[in-house]
Amino acid sequence: MRGHGTLEPLAPWELFEREVARVLDGYRISRSEEMFESAADVIVPDVDLVVDAKLRRGFTHHDMVATIRAKYCTAGQVPVLVSRTPGTREAFVALPLKDFADLLSKIRTQGGKEQ
Repeated sequence: MRGHGTLEPLAPWELFEREVARVLDGYRISRSEEMFESAADVIVPDVDLVVDAKLRRGFTHHDMVATIRAKYCTAGQVPVLVSRTPGTREAFVALPLKDFADLLSKIRTQGGKEQ
């Protein structure tokens, strides 16, 4: 297995999953050599997050968040994109990972999830 005591380096997507787990203070789900095993990439148990980390080129919402930051944000403000597909009810939120981690930190200092 890559990265588990061998000389074979981790793939970029594996490094990204590790980074996401570290930044969110969660843990990465390690997979066996069977790559088609279905599982989330990262779990953040104290706030019940199940994360699928994707490392790909050309996410349009990344460009939109960058535009929000450039056009509307001043120092210390967090750019947030809320989007919804026409004809659907569910909306989604996108924001930079570090800003999300900072929000999680604030939640954690205020008590985290109820027991």
